[in-house]
Amino acid sequence: MLKFYFPALFFMSLLSLANAQTTVVLSAVKDNTIYQESTGYSNGIGDNFFSGSTATGKPRRALMKFDIASVIPAGASVTSVTLSLFCNKTVSGTNIMRIHQLLADWGEGSSNAGGQEGAGTPAASNDATWASRFHLSTLWNTTGGEFAATASASASVVTDNTVYTWTSPQAIADVQNWLNNPATNFGWILIGDEARLQSAKRFASRENPNSTQRPQLSVTYNTTVPVELASLDIKEIKSGVLLNWTTSQELNNAYFLIEHSLDGFHFSTVGKINGAGNSAGLTAYKFSHEGIAAGRHYYRLAQTDIGGRVQLSTIKTIIIKKQRFYIQVSPNPVADIILLKSSANKPGSRYSIRSNTGILVLTGVLDNKGINVKNLVTGIYLLQIEQAPGDVLTGTFFKY
Repeated sequence: MLKFYFPALFFMSLLSLANAQTTVVLSAVKDNTIYQESTGYSNGIGDNFFSGSTATGKPRRALMKFDIASVIPAGASVTSVTLSLFCNKTVSGTNIMRIHQLLADWGEGSSNAGGQEGAGTPAASNDATWASRFHLSTLWNTTGGEFAATASASASVVTDNTVYTWTSPQAIADVQNWLNNPATNFGWILIGDEARLQSAKRFASRENPNSTQRPQLSVTYNTTVPVELASLDIKEIKSGVLLNWTTSQELNNAYFLIEHSLDGFHFSTVGKINGAGNSAGLTAYKFSHEGIAAGRHYYRLAQTDIGGRVQLSTIKTIIIKKQRFYIQVSPNPVADIILLKSSANKPGSRYSIRSNTGILVLTGVLDNKGINVKNLVTGIYLLQIEQAPGDVLTGTFFKY
């Protein structure tokens, strides 16, 4: 049985479910520094790591990872996340420093720069460097690290001998995703203001002799099961992909967002299904994602309760081998009137148009005048034409 976040607790009634909040403090399991000016340098087991730019404009970036899944129970709901780093050396000035979710694994080898450690040292086997995820074996696809373009959190770092913290809804989402999908946990990269000279800051690493100054991640989670997912299945249908899921109990369940991804990391919402609210029995749901292209597709559910708390399901994957029943829209892009080829343009057929987020924006019946989309806002849309029950043609177009 699939769960959103935690194995079912003793269940008397829906009203007996109460929050059981726990806070844990995690230590980093690995950290490192990568240096742009010395692409084969690192500082795997040094006392410190660095982020920012040198006096000559050479950036360095810090990598860190915390083992979420071995400490927090599978299925828990993460409610708060705070990353704490101790800055023990700085030149001057404020540096806005951001953490980004890393998208590929990396290593901490046995390199140790010694001294002030600011220039790094030749990397040892498996160290991360500016050029490599694992020195002597695996390169980054993008030098300087592979990471999400959007920052997960930021903090203003000013002076030394100070603990700085990073916290945000996205940081919570990162940790929740790592708990649900441990294979995607590659940690964060710390990036400072690399355009400003002498912006580099030094932070105590997990190997620092002063254990109180080492990186820490405080995570608060609860083990309530507001929504217990009994099943989640996806399958290919003529018009795209059909998701079916059932819940065995619900407490204050507002709705489900259906999220889709092409790479398993970056998800966007393609639909919304209202929840049952409160339920102690099996409740079934379904959603069809139509008009998608051939290839690998990833799906997950983002269940949202009445208070706005979001819980993510496990990720499901499907491979669409070929595109079927596809309409060629003309012109495309289109400003006002869509004209269809004769095979699709059967007067009396019903059509519907949805936004790229799955919202129904226009419906009607085909005639010989085409489909007027003049009043739609600029964007990408999905067109569906039902020529007979179960016989649905799909196509996409861009309205400008």
